[in-house]
Amino acid sequence: MAAHRISLRAKVTLAMASVAVLVVVAILGTNFHLQRTQLLEEFQTFVRGVAGTTALALSGEEIDSIHKPNDSASSAFGRAISLP
Repeated sequence: MAAHRISLRAKVTLAMASVAVLVVVAILGTNFHLQRTQLLEEFQTFVRGVAGTTALALSGEEIDSIHKPNDSASSAFGRAISLP
C-alpha cells in the first residue's frame, strides 16, 4: 500500500494560502465592524440634532399633556405634530 503523500512545497503553499485567507477574513470582519459602529454613531448624532432642533419648536405644556397612545386624538397632539 502506497500512502498518498503531499510534497513539502504543497504543504507550504497550503499553509500560506490558509494564513492569507485568515488575514483577509480578519481584515474584512474588522472593517465591517468599524463601519457599522461609525454609521451607528453618525445616525445617533443626526437623531440628537433633529430632536434638539424640534424640541425648540415644541410647547412644553402641550407635550406634558401627552402621556398615552389615546392622547393622539387630543388637540395638543395635533398642534405638536403640525409645527410651522
